Amino acid sequence: MSFLQNIKAELERRNLLTILLVVNVSVFLLLNVSQHILSIDLSPYLALTLNPKEFLFKFWTIFTYMFSHENLGHVFYNMLLFYFSARTFLNFLPEKKLLYVYVMSGLMGGLFLL
Repeated sequence: MSFLQNIKAELERRNLLTILLVVNVSVFLLLNVSQHILSIDLSPYLALTLNPKEFLFKFWTIFTYMFSHENLGHVFYNMLLFYFSARTFLNFLPEKKLLYVYVMSGLMGGLFLL
């Protein structure tokens, strides 16, 4: 199997890991297309703010920051590490636990950052 055929086969499975990878890459593409082509910067509305007063008015960023990536290297290495660690995780626990760990890790990381 070639590299592109492996990617196609992985996307056809539509498991939770693939969905999370596609959502992360899609949000990355949305942010970059809107910023560089449309000249609309969406990152202040999706990235987690470090100002607690500003966070009160952008409370949804505690969820959306998990899917926001700054540049191509950031999204590539994060998704590469996530893919291999999630594959190992799924060898021991079900997909439902993967979603729980992904969301709770993101929430706890955001709370610690705040």
